[in-house]
Amino acid sequence: MKHFRGTFVFAILVIGVAGVALWQMQKGQKEESEKPNSDLIFSGVRTNDVTEFSFAGVAGQFKLKKQNAHWQVLEPVQDRADDADVEKTLGEILDTHAATIDTGEGPIDWAKFGLNEPDPLIQIKLVSGPLVQVRVGKVRTYDKGFYLRKNEENKLLNMTAAFEQLHNLTLNTLRSKKLVLPDGLPVKIAVTSNFTGKVFSYVLSSKGGEWSASQDKEMKIASRVVNQMVEELRNLKAEEIVSNTKSAEDLKKNRFQLPSAVFQIEFPNPEGADKPAIAAEIKFSAMDGHKVYFISTGNPAIYRIGRGHLETIARPIEALRDVKQPFLFETSKVARVKFVSPDFKEGLVLEKTEGKWQLATKDPNQKINEPVVDDFINNIQSLEAAEFLKSGAKTASHQYLAQLHDAKGDLILKIEFGGLYKEVKNNQEYYVVKSSKVDKLIAVRKAAIDRLVTPNIVQNPTKPAQVTEVKKVEQAPRSTLPASSPGRGSAPQHEGQ
Repeated sequence: MKHFRGTFVFAILVIGVAGVALWQMQKGQKEESEKPNSDLIFSGVRTNDVTEFSFAGVAGQFKLKKQNAHWQVLEPVQDRADDADVEKTLGEILDTHAATIDTGEGPIDWAKFGLNEPDPLIQIKLVSGPLVQVRVGKVRTYDKGFYLRKNEENKLLNMTAAFEQLHNLTLNTLRSKKLVLPDGLPVKIAVTSNFTGKVFSYVLSSKGGEWSASQDKEMKIASRVVNQMVEELRNLKAEEIVSNTKSAEDLKKNRFQLPSAVFQIEFPNPEGADKPAIAAEIKFSAMDGHKVYFISTGNPAIYRIGRGHLETIARPIEALRDVKQPFLFETSKVARVKFVSPDFKEGLVLEKTEGKWQLATKDPNQKINEPVVDDFINNIQSLEAAEFLKSGAKTASHQYLAQLHDAKGDLILKIEFGGLYKEVKNNQEYYVVKSSKVDKLIAVRKAAIDRLVTPNIVQNPTKPAQVTEVKKVEQAPRSTLPASSPGRGSAPQHEGQ
């Protein structure tokens, strides 16, 4: 019985303590929900309401203004601001809470709190209404907080140490660090670079949206890749502004005597084609460890970026070639196909008559599997060059040949392939392909060539169907390949090696 009474008393105590704790928690939540909005220094102000913002602090002073929906730096330099960074900073300022300190009756001695010469001074101009000014005292509170005064109000405010980051705000935190280029697509690009340790230069010109290289008119340039390179430049954003000026001393200090890359780009004049083009020049400094700096005609300062940014932008001319060029043709115009392989040494010739494929010999006992022929042609058209190999690169003799002709008998495309080599750098296998469209040998992924398999292309009812597979080139005896051929383990040299 005594044991029961002790347990009962203990249970009553636990319930009582829990009840008090719950009441205090609810009371605290209610007080928090009833916290007056006046604790906000800028009560009722949103970032969209602000048109001007000035700041004078320990790291200097500056002034920003919103013009045409974008923030601009007016003082001490004229530059673009980063809209996102300005809006974020304004949001933090407008969300600042401060408590009112009871200073008793009588006037407040502002000098005692460092508010006679405030540091910093924040001024915010709104779309409508007076200028709002907040002074931050030079004297800190006992807990490293801040004393504040809003406008000329006779109230002393206290802000916690959380204000520290805003207290040390610098202009460069808010300045735009993006490369500035004129609007529109360029019409000319000249590139000079020694970034990779090997000097290269080229000039590209655009006509009707198609790019061409001045030094090789036969080389087809991939417009998509060039436009992507321009877009990467346009989106280039620096990590830091290292100098506000571009004086000769600044340029020398930041290693611009021998730039690692120079881009000279011309844009069409919006006033008309008869007006001079708008020129933009971007220079990248010599490498400084893993850092590189850039300047441009559209930016007022010197900026720092990481090495990786330049690696993706400073591309040699070969990286701009159209990888589809060696295999470009209209499949609908193909009316005659000749295919030579170890299984068809004399060549399998197919002709399209009245929309249907048939053997050129017109053997009535043999029927063509037309979907397979169409797939064969489409697979040729889908090929892409993985590399354009150096002139004079040696390879095994080609064991496979495909020729495509139109209805008049004119050659559309001729490709030869069969020399297999293994690319050591990424452990990928490639075939060496020769195309009538280009004057260089091409490396094409083995997997893509393997799709040029022609099973049952000829349906013969009297004997099993012929099967021709490109894969058989791998089974060719190594002794049949020239000693210097890639088939014996030495990969052809790539362009640029």
